[in-house]
Amino acid sequence: MFDVFKKKSNTSSEFFFQEHRYFLAKNLLTPELLEHIQISWNAFEKHPFDQVFVESEGTHREDSSWTKPFTTVEFGAAPFGVYLLAHLQKSIEEMLNLELVPTYNYSRKYNRNAVLYAHRDRPSCEVSATICIDQDTDNNEPWPIWLLNNKNYAGYKYESFFGLSQKKSTHERSSIGCKAISMNPGDVLIYQGINVLHWRDPLEGNFSKNIFIHYVDKNGPLYKENPCLKFDGRESIYGTYEVDFINYQPLVDLNLRSEDEPEWLSKLASAGISPVD
Repeated sequence: MFDVFKKKSNTSSEFFFQEHRYFLAKNLLTPELLEHIQISWNAFEKHPFDQVFVESEGTHREDSSWTKPFTTVEFGAAPFGVYLLAHLQKSIEEMLNLELVPTYNYSRKYNRNAVLYAHRDRPSCEVSATICIDQDTDNNEPWPIWLLNNKNYAGYKYESFFGLSQKKSTHERSSIGCKAISMNPGDVLIYQGINVLHWRDPLEGNFSKNIFIHYVDKNGPLYKENPCLKFDGRESIYGTYEVDFINYQPLVDLNLRSEDEPEWLSKLASAGISPVD
């Protein structure tokens, strides 16, 4: 009986992801795993790690009305992020009925007034996941992440994204199909990062800690034509970026081409998952 329920659940998530380009997996992290990551993250904020993971000043767009200064702390490929990249792959594959190739992970702490401006991700983020680890907001409610998923935005130039989405009023966003997704610690938002616009408005709270993990579709045209995407041009998920490694320069060239020729990218981005339009 459990297996039947699981199969139905997976089918539902697969179809939802195909149609909407995202799926919210509530409580995907067990309480024990979540607590372990929270404790590990807190330790990384103390000496001597605070000399490595330092605060960086954020920047605002010139056409943005937001001006308050803010900082983030970049934890990069922290060990707990590497673990989630490997650990969650099978669960995500089962939910989406896809075979995935891991690319990279990243961890970031957003501090008060932080803004994540509207963007899509690079080719290594064909299937992405944002994982909420911890947050402290003024209203004790989640800090929403916004999505615009009504078409394949891989074919659009970066400079257009803010005006198409985040710059609009809440009413205008709703009218064009933007969605505000609320996440609690342990929730995992899976989305097609390569073609879904996503952003966050200013954080009204002390902090929000998130881990990002990224994959590509093993059987899709993007990976088949660009095998350098495996491990994001590195030797393994544990490796650093080495300019002498055989996949490093091809990945650099691919990233540049995706920015210069978005029309080309749009024909490949998640093409084996959702309609290309």
